[in-house]
Amino acid sequence: MTNKLSIIFMVAGDPEAIAIDKLVAVNTGAIEIGVPFSDPVAESPDVQKANLRALSAGAKDGAVEAALALAKELRGKTDAKIVLYSYYNPVFRFGLERFFKQCAECGINGVTLTDLPFEERGEAVAPAAANGVALLSSIATTDPERARLIAAAAEGYLRIEPVGSVEQLAAVVAAVREVVKVPYALCMLEG
Repeated sequence: MTNKLSIIFMVAGDPEAIAIDKLVAVNTGAIEIGVPFSDPVAESPDVQKANLRALSAGAKDGAVEAALALAKELRGKTDAKIVLYSYYNPVFRFGLERFFKQCAECGINGVTLTDLPFEERGEAVAPAAANGVALLSSIATTDPERARLIAAAAEGYLRIEPVGSVEQLAAVVAAVREVVKVPYALCMLEG
């Protein structure tokens, strides 16, 4: 098994997103679909703009629904893993049980709840598992021990968000490699 994974990210409802036929033509391991959110503080400026475009184009009142619909459309056209990437509030408001049930119905492999701390994800674990949807983890720390803890419990695949110095990032990646049992992605952005 390789621990390397290529991922394409797009925000559901973004009118400037890549066309579906072009997206599925790319040989990628996973497609992450961002649930549009009004305050995407953990994102790059480009992803923040994509969220605002999606909301302005009408996804505001149905952000979760837009992401689920896109996932369902993609599932019929690709074998890549499909992951929803969301802040916790839209999912919480939608209802955890309902959300993970619909994820399974749409063929979604995993969900990343980006602002939900690892230690506080307990209420999402059971409905995700009951529906066969991996609850993915992200690592955004300079502490190798914390990275090791999160990596050891990772399912689906693991995102490593670079923070700190190059040396700190190298230490985090080394700690992850010691314990991780799933593919991992080192998320790098330009610009």
